[in-house]
Amino acid sequence: MFAVARIKMTAAVMALCAPLFVGAAEPADPPVPYEIDLKKPQDRVTVKGDAKSVEFAATCPSGIGQAVIRRKADTWPKEVSLRLNLRGLEQISISNGRETLKGEVLSHSGNRRLLAVIVDGKATKVEQGSPWFTEIKALTPDGKPAAKIPLKSGYFQLTVPKVLLQKNPPVLTIRWIDFYRT
Repeated sequence: MFAVARIKMTAAVMALCAPLFVGAAEPADPPVPYEIDLKKPQDRVTVKGDAKSVEFAATCPSGIGQAVIRRKADTWPKEVSLRLNLRGLEQISISNGRETLKGEVLSHSGNRRLLAVIVDGKATKVEQGSPWFTEIKALTPDGKPAAKIPLKSGYFQLTVPKVLLQKNPPVLTIRWIDFYRT
């Protein structure tokens, strides 16, 4: 059993990284706070964004981790994205407590991306055009598509499908595995 490291973060910390506009006509939206619980103390999740969009960026030295993200605002931003600083992504799951989106980027067979949604214990394959579909991108550090996996450096990025946030869940649980171990 892993000890749970409780790390409280707010978007206000990341606001220092946001560009400042001198003389802007409208004030920026106030920061949106989140509470993030990590399964392992060496893992990190940074938050970048505002009330309209947010990106959660995870760094996980072991390659296997979990983040439980609780929103403190009344609603989730319109766009929620994940950035996983991993060499591979053989499994990711994003759960709102009722439904779970599972994805994988195969480290063989041309690095195909596979998605499935689990609702009421039943798994269904997700195809492009489905409201559950999201593109899982493997990117280089400068944001260009990666040529191959495992990544020497770079990250995986995806947008959380709006349908997963539709009922405004208070919590999202993200689990990831870079590569299966034998």
